[in-house]
Amino acid sequence: MKNQMDTRERDANEVIADLREAAGIKLAVLGSQTLAAKLCADAIVEHRKAIIKMIGGTPVRLVTSCRPVGAEKAARLVAKRFTGQLAVVFHRPEMTHGIKVADMMANMIIERECSALLVLSTGRAACELLSARFVQNKKPVYEIELS
Repeated sequence: MKNQMDTRERDANEVIADLREAAGIKLAVLGSQTLAAKLCADAIVEHRKAIIKMIGGTPVRLVTSCRPVGAEKAARLVAKRFTGQLAVVFHRPEMTHGIKVADMMANMIIERECSALLVLSTGRAACELLSARFVQNKKPVYEIELS
């Protein structure tokens, strides 16, 4: 079954429209690329109750980007177990744009459409610019340090 909330499968505008219709917390999950995705996903599931308490409720969707490793991969692995639905995935159009521009575009969509940000880190700074944008827009940012 293909994920209809993945921008490889559908136009990003359609995915965004469906995401906007979902009432409740839309949690962006991003962070370190050096984390082992499977272990990180297991940690998210293990600490599910604490995360829900921290963000103030069960998220209706987990939103992430497309990196094949680290926190973003972990979010895709755990989304179904966490929310009952596959992750919403915004892919970076790297073939058309440079990587920096592609990152910026994906982050702009995530920042605009999500109600909170969960940063999974290894103790080093991760997602600083995106975190700053969430704070600037009075949206909560939570960080969990994993090792």
